[in-house]
Amino acid sequence: MRSILEAAGPRFRTFVGLCAFAGLRLGETAALQIGDVDFLRRQVRVRRQVQRLNGAVEIRLAKYNSERTVHVPDALL
Repeated sequence: MRSILEAAGPRFRTFVGLCAFAGLRLGETAALQIGDVDFLRRQVRVRRQVQRLNGAVEIRLAKYNSERTVHVPDALL
């Protein structure tokens, strides 16, 4: 796990970690806000996603009713 995160570089480590080890989609990870993360319970609430439509970027509800709470591994936190 460590080598994957280090290869990502400091700016994108959290993003890559959430996609790779918490199973979030790219758009879901891009739409996360600090309030979506519960560090004490080690959970992330997936409620929205970023979508690119006709060149514009929009934040929308998670698609196909995929709103959920995801457990985040201790090593990632």
